Amino acid sequence: MTEPVAFLCHASEDKLTLSVLADELMRRGVNVFFDEWEIGPGDSIRQKIDSGLKACTHFIAVLSEASLRKPWVNQELDAGLMLKLEGVTKLIPLRLGLPVTSLPPLLRGMHSPAIGDPIETARDLASFMHGISKKPPLGEPPQAVRRAHPQIGISPTAQAIARVMVERSKYGRPRDPQFTPEQLSALCDLSEDDIVTGIDELKKMEVVEIQQPIGHRRSSIAFPDGRFFLKFDPIFGNNDPEADARLVAAHLVNTQSGSGSAHDLAAQLGWEPRRLNPALEYLAMKNLIKSSNELDLVFSHAYFMTTAGIKSFVLESR
Repeated sequence: MTEPVAFLCHASEDKLTLSVLADELMRRGVNVFFDEWEIGPGDSIRQKIDSGLKACTHFIAVLSEASLRKPWVNQELDAGLMLKLEGVTKLIPLRLGLPVTSLPPLLRGMHSPAIGDPIETARDLASFMHGISKKPPLGEPPQAVRRAHPQIGISPTAQAIARVMVERSKYGRPRDPQFTPEQLSALCDLSEDDIVTGIDELKKMEVVEIQQPIGHRRSSIAFPDGRFFLKFDPIFGNNDPEADARLVAAHLVNTQSGSGSAHDLAAQLGWEPRRLNPALEYLAMKNLIKSSNELDLVFSHAYFMTTAGIKSFVLESR
C-alpha cells in the first residue's frame, strides 16, 4: 500500500491545535506537509506548496471561522478540490469550531468530522488513511442458511425446522417430537418471528400441525404429521421411507404375514422404530396396509393387516 501523504490546509490562527494533530499523524505513519516544517527561510512559498500538493494522497482542509476568511486557504482549497475531481487525492474536510451549516456549499455533502481532541482525531484519520476499517469482520451466515438445500424449494428457516424435527425424533411417528417456537428458536439459532413464519410454511405444506391457544401464537406447539417423515427423512435423515416400505412389503408377502404387530415386525427385520414407523406410514398412505386404532406409545401402526394391493406393489418393485 502507498504511504499516505497528507497536505494540511489551515489558517495560522489554528496552528496550536493543528501542530498536535500533525505531530500525531506523523507518529502514526502519515507523512504530513505542514508549512511550519516544510517552508524555510528564503524558500519559494508557492513552489513549496505546489510540491506539497503534487505529492499528497490526502488533502486535509481544516475549516474554521479564521480559515474560511483567508484568501490563501481558499486558493489551496480550490487546488484540493481540483485534485479530488481528477482522482489524484482524497479531500478530507475537518471542522474546527464550525457548524456544518457554515461550510461552503461544495463541502456540505461530504462527511466533515469535527476536531475535538486533536490526538483522537489524528488516530481516526491515520486509521482511515492506512485503510483500517471500523467495519467488523464478516462472520458466517446463520446455520439455517449454511445448511440449506437450494433445490428443495422451501425457505432456509422451514428447512432448519424440518431438520431439527427429523434429527430429534425418537420414533419417527406423528407428534414426535413437539416444540414451541421458543425451543426451535434456540435449536435453529433463528428469531422467534422467523420460526413462526417457518412453521406456518410447513403447515401450509400439510406436513406439520400446530396446537395453538387462542390469541397466543408463540405459546403454540408444532409437531410433524405422518407425511412429514416421508418427505424429509430422505433429505435430512438416514433412511428412505419409500425404499424401506418396499422392503417391508416384500417381507410381509414372502412370509405370508397378512396381519401382525409392528413390534414383532421390527424384531424380525432388526429395525429400530425410528426406521419402521415412516415405512409403515408410507404403506398406510398407499392403502397397502390397514391399521387398528389401538394406541401405542412407540408405533403409530402398532397392529395392521395387509390389503390385496400389496402383492402388486412388491412385483412392481422388482
